Amino acid sequence: MSQPSALAELLPYAVADCLFTAHSRKRLLQRAAEIVDGAAPASALSADDLFDHLMERERLGSTALEHGVAIPHCRVSCDQVKLAIITLREAIDYESLDGAKTDIFFVLVVPETEKTRHLTLLAEISAICSDQANRIMIRNCQTDADLLRLFEQLSAADADDSKQAGSRSV
Repeated sequence: MSQPSALAELLPYAVADCLFTAHSRKRLLQRAAEIVDGAAPASALSADDLFDHLMERERLGSTALEHGVAIPHCRVSCDQVKLAIITLREAIDYESLDGAKTDIFFVLVVPETEKTRHLTLLAEISAICSDQANRIMIRNCQTDADLLRLFEQLSAADADDSKQAGSRSV
């Protein structure tokens, strides 16, 4: 039996907003902060604090990748990793590497002390989203529940693929 991926461990606590309407990076990050704050257990960080941290990270450089995917993220003083998955009705300009508009967002809020886990989560999300078929399935989701269920399946498949690749390289 394979070990769960770092993402799979987060999914019971993940939140989603499928087909949200945002016309700007600022509105997208405000929504991300709202849903992360609303889903998290009582925390010292408010939605406004989370928004400020996410915006501060974006000022360092866009967290957009390619193919319409971005991973806004920040490390903050908090107790646990938080994940929000947001898809947009209409893609927005998010300064992606390939110039494409962005409509799939994975928002990570990670405790300051968890640098390695932060990098592992970023890598797992990137691996899942690098596959065109996965991006198509994500874009076809119509509800928050569908989006979370699909991502649970994709993260489990990614963990199985990683385990098989590791056993082949030995």
